[in-house]
Parts: sequence; structure tokens; C-alpha cells
Amino acid sequence: MSSTATATPVSRRVSRDLATIELEFRAHRTAMHSDPWVKRRSEALGRAAARIDEAVPGTGAAAHLHGLSEAVLENRDGVITYSPGEAVVHVDAPLGTVVMMISPDCTSGEAAANLGAALAVGNRVAVGLFDEPDRPTTEVLSALLGEFGDDDLWLLDAPASWSHIGSDRDLAVVVPGHVTVGETRPRRYPSEARSAESRRLLLDLYTRPITIVVPIRLAGATAPL
Repeated sequence: MSSTATATPVSRRVSRDLATIELEFRAHRTAMHSDPWVKRRSEALGRAAARIDEAVPGTGAAAHLHGLSEAVLENRDGVITYSPGEAVVHVDAPLGTVVMMISPDCTSGEAAANLGAALAVGNRVAVGLFDEPDRPTTEVLSALLGEFGDDDLWLLDAPASWSHIGSDRDLAVVVPGHVTVGETRPRRYPSEARSAESRRLLLDLYTRPITIVVPIRLAGATAPL
């Protein structure tokens, strides 16, 4: 009497294990979308936008913050790739503390777009102003300070004190038409967030990529002799 055993091909076993890892990653990514921390920041931007719209309607600043409050909930995706023996997860993280210098020629919309994007993805932001801001920009700062507080957002003192901010900070310079983040390898982008694409670019601008390598141990996936 003879019997025939059907062996599962190694490639299928490997694919199944990798699929399990990917499902777990997708579940984690879905959880990030509903992360209370992200939702709180999104809601804070929405409330700030409402205050600005009431105080100085028609400036565009409120619209930028409204758009960013929605975009940050959709901008938490990561990427997972595979190579022999490991899974590599690529995600974005905040820069940390951003020192944001805003030109007096910038519109309140440009100020709102950059402050909102930096705060939305989890940065702490120190704001340096070269001159007394106009009323719309003052309302933007007031509304965001009211929502995020001194721990996440604060104004720097006079320019003479800016040299004391330390070297472990990321510098953002916002001028009419564009923003540059970083000194050694500047990343220059449009300074407003009027479209879905520009909002995504601004959110990405204030993050840094992180790569996590996860070793894969495939039990029972040995090649037949």
C-alpha cells in the first residue's frame, strides 16, 4: 500500500508568512489613522480655523487649516518592503523642534499653512518674527496658541536672543511664495496649502523618514533535500 503526501511549496509558505506580516502592518497603519493623538491635533486645527474665520474672514488662513486638519488624517501611511530574511517598514516621524522664521511679507495664509502643517504632524514650533505681524497673522498665532499651548508652540523673543535656540533644531524659513526647511540640504516647497497635493507636500516637509527592519523567521520553510 502506498500513500502520496502533498508538500506545500516553499514559495507558498514564505508568501503566506509575508502576507501575515503585511496584514499586521496594515492593521497597525489603520490604527494610526484613528490614533487619538493624531485626531486631537486634527481637531485642534479645525477649532483654530473656526476662530480665525470668525475673527478675520476671507484671508485664506482658515481654509488652509481646515484642509490640513483633514489631510493629516489621511497622511499616516507607510510602506513595507521585503528582502530575504527581513521586512523593512518605512514610516514618517516629526522633525522634533522646528524654529520657524516668518518673513513680514508673508500672508497670514502662508503663516497658517506652515504653522499648521508643522504642528499637525507632531512637531514643537518656535516662531521667530522679523517685525510686528499684521492683524490676520496675529489672529492665526493667537488661535493656534490657544489650541496647542506653550508646550507645542511659542514665540521667540527679540532677534538678539535667537542665537540661543541651540543647534539641534530644524530651521524653517517662510518667505512669500516658498518655504525652505533645513540648512545643509534645503527642501524648498510652495508655502501655501491650497490643493490636496500641496497639503501633502507641506505635511511631508515637516517630517523625517524612519526605517525599521524586522527579521523574518520562517518556521518550517526549509527547502526539500
